[in-house]
Amino acid sequence: MPDVHIRSADSDDIDDIRTVGHTSWQSTYSGILPKDYIEDALKTWWSQEAIRKTLNNPSNLMLVAEHDDMIVGMLAGGIKPNEAGDVKLHRVYIRPDYVAQGIGRRLWQTYLDNLGEAVQRIKTSVASHNTNAREFYQHMGFEEVGTEEAEDFGHETVNTLLEMHLEHDDD
Repeated sequence: MPDVHIRSADSDDIDDIRTVGHTSWQSTYSGILPKDYIEDALKTWWSQEAIRKTLNNPSNLMLVAEHDDMIVGMLAGGIKPNEAGDVKLHRVYIRPDYVAQGIGRRLWQTYLDNLGEAVQRIKTSVASHNTNAREFYQHMGFEEVGTEEAEDFGHETVNTLLEMHLEHDDD
């Protein structure tokens, strides 16, 4: 595994985070999602404004993984639970040339370490055809709990819903 430093993202990281998103989306979703869907998603969900909004939301945590002063991965997720104790993991992406090197696991563990006792469950969803992501989440301890149909950018997709229940030590 490369020497990787995990830290909270800041506004200076926005362009590098977008690069991770763009390279990951092109690599991951080509052949799974239509090209115009990918382009629209990148323009919308990976815009500077969208990243800045997530970064500046105190209910979220955005982490980056750095290797040799380059951001090679990112994770964004909720840290303030709703009344049922749920938070949502928004995204985890690793640059394609750094996949399967333990970086996603390190980001994930750092995220878990930042969750308070009030968080009882983490929810996320993934494009159902994205088997690599589904396997990653299952390996991290998520269970598939269903599917949902979504329509974005004029395309219908099916997403797999995943949940992880957290058990806290009662010290």
